[in-house]
Amino acid sequence: MAFAFLIIASKVGKDKEIIRLLENMEGVKEIYIPTTTSPLVFDIDVEKKSIGNEIIAKIEISNPKELDEIIIKRVRKSNLINHTYTMIIEKAYFKCKFCRKIIQQGNVFCPNCKKAQK
Repeated sequence: MAFAFLIIASKVGKDKEIIRLLENMEGVKEIYIPTTTSPLVFDIDVEKKSIGNEIIAKIEISNPKELDEIIIKRVRKSNLINHTYTMIIEKAYFKCKFCRKIIQQGNVFCPNCKKAQK
């Protein structure tokens, strides 16, 4: 199982509609709405001189075709967005609950303290 982060630059005022679209999609596990004013979070539509928020969705996939189905056939067809960016995660790491060392996701036991993680 792999996952990806989909960053959606929404059209102004379309955030709630995009969230409803995403929440009904298989594979979407989490949805984030950043609240900072950094350039990454806000998209300026030069032609319309408007600002739209970005929405980040964490998507769990078992193969790349699933990602195509979600992004190309469902999200990009929507008239709610300006554009999307996709980051497919190759490796993920987390902190051991016990020794707090960073270990690769998928490990059942921490290689440092040998304790089970789940």
